[in-house]
Parts: sequence; C-alpha cells; structure tokens
Amino acid sequence: MKTRKAQFRETLPKMQEVMKWAERQDISGLRSFLLSEGSRPLIGVSSGGASSPLVYACMLYGTYQGLGRAVTPLSFSSLSDATLRNSKILILSNSGHGVDPDYTSRRAFKTNPEWTACLTKPGENNDLMKRAEKDDIKCFAYDWPEYGLKGFVSALSNIATMALIYKAFTNDAHFCSRLKFSIKPEENYSYHLLGDFNGPYL
Repeated sequence: MKTRKAQFRETLPKMQEVMKWAERQDISGLRSFLLSEGSRPLIGVSSGGASSPLVYACMLYGTYQGLGRAVTPLSFSSLSDATLRNSKILILSNSGHGVDPDYTSRRAFKTNPEWTACLTKPGENNDLMKRAEKDDIKCFAYDWPEYGLKGFVSALSNIATMALIYKAFTNDAHFCSRLKFSIKPEENYSYHLLGDFNGPYL
C-alpha cells in the first residue's frame, strides 16, 4: 500500500513542538564550526527542500561572521578548488542520499576536509553521514521528530533545521517562549514576537 503524504495543514500544529525540540539540542559542535575562523566565507550547498534552511544559515553567517553564499550542487561544480580551500563548506541534506550530496561531499571532503561539515538527519540510507564518518569529516546529525507527517516540502524538517541553525548562531535556548503561534486561517498561519526582542528573526 502506498504511504499517504501529509498535507501542509497537518504539519502546522506540530511546528511549535519541533522548535521546542530544537531548543533542547546540543549545538556546540555546529556553533563552533560556524563561528570559528569568521574570515573564511561560508559556502552552503543543498538542493530541493533543504535549500531554504541553507539560505537562512548563510544569511545569519553574513550577520554574525562574514560572507555567506548558498549554492546549488550545479553552481558548486563551477567553483575553483582554491575557492573551496579558502572557505568553509556546509552541506545540508535531510536524507543524505542521492546524486547531489554524493557529488558535493566527495569533492568537498577531498578538497577541504578540515573546513567541511554536514548537517543531516541520521538514517539507514544516509550515505552522506556514512562517508563523513569514514573520512573523519564533521557531521552534525539530528534526529528531529516527524510525527509520521512526511510530506509537503518537508515542512517539519525545514523548521527543525532552521531552529537548530538559529540556536547555533545565537546560543538562545528559549526562543519559543517569545513567540505566539497561530494556525488559524484568518490569522494567516502566523507567529508574532512577544515583548522586546533584539536578535535576528527565526
């Protein structure tokens, strides 16, 4: 029997829970990678549903550190080895499986093993994580909850990775308490800040 894909409206009630899950995670390794050697540009590589969190990571890198640029695997193939060696490379892939993470990881691991890292979800078929462990590359694997709701553009995984990235840059473990969530259609499925807030928006 074919598994039914979750509809977006089914994932919305779980988004706050996923963000609270992210608040509890240890992000010290990811934080150290992102905030060390800030003079190095950050090249973020992803494709498909993982692209939005990666763009967010590069935006925050530009706010806190230096130049951050999100690229597709195709654009990554056009960058010179010298560019890669002088940068930090973050590969983001939810499944860690497929042609894109296979190509980008092989090239990045070979060209700049010291300053390459992966952000992914552990799984039996996660070839990216297996290769990182084999080649002694930094791999930050987080098993975010999905509540059996895999479906619409991996909405929960996007929220989970964005929340992890936000916490890594800010070291803020209490951001949910400053957000008022609403999934009412008349309020356009929004969230609002509560009180004063001086940090970047999640």
